[in-house]
Amino acid sequence: MTRWMLGSFLLAACGPPPHPEASEPTAPAATAAPAPAPPAAPSGEAPLSHEGLPPPRVAATMGLTEATAGPVIMSTDALAEGESVALAPSPDHEHLVLVLTGELELAPGDAPGALVRAWHVARARGVPVVLRAVKPSRLVTAFVDGEPITKRDVEVINLVEREPLTWAGGKAHAWLGFEDGRASFGLLLSHPDVGVPRHAHEDSTEVVGLLSGEGIMGIGDESREVASGDVLVMPKGVEHDYTPAGTETLFAVQLYLPPGPEQRFKDLAKKEADGP
Repeated sequence: MTRWMLGSFLLAACGPPPHPEASEPTAPAATAAPAPAPPAAPSGEAPLSHEGLPPPRVAATMGLTEATAGPVIMSTDALAEGESVALAPSPDHEHLVLVLTGELELAPGDAPGALVRAWHVARARGVPVVLRAVKPSRLVTAFVDGEPITKRDVEVINLVEREPLTWAGGKAHAWLGFEDGRASFGLLLSHPDVGVPRHAHEDSTEVVGLLSGEGIMGIGDESREVASGDVLVMPKGVEHDYTPAGTETLFAVQLYLPPGPEQRFKDLAKKEADGP
């Protein structure tokens, strides 16, 4: 069975999903403050860990279902073995994919397929792509709207091979996937007590898909409770901050349109490594 995915761009929000019992994938490797070690990755998954952080409840809190945030549509899918998702080509859309668990065959156009596994990110620009689950899989897909695409390609990055950028005393981590194109695409992981001070991005809109975590998000003059499954939009030039509830590891997909602000994580990691 193949599903075709595309959508309209209307401002909407997605509320917290239910929290059924489920096995939990681990996040890419990171070094952090001492704490109980998380459980091992599920059988067949990449050997990943996030030392010192309570494991995010990713598999149990899969929200973001068809959540639309201005120029971005972000959704999650659970695919049974043999099931497929087809990303329809469009001159206006960049397709971004994060594989959370499982193993899929990625076939761009008429080209031979390649295997992508947990913590691989893929980007398709102007090229039809079919993702077929070789094993039961979970993935996050983002459709990014914008000016007509002139470059047509498919690219895959294995975040396991990327060194995590670490700061806040080893309690906050970022993995940068794509840092060019229409939008950056990466992952954030932080301890339940780590917040984000008030700041703004003058030239970029930030979109965050919260896979795990809960707290208070301040955007401009408004504040609201946020939880797993929410998609948050921070427009250009609007100040925003995050105060965690202190109960759950924050794990999120993050995009900047256009790329740029994600580079500050490199500065934070360098300052952390250099010490006082």
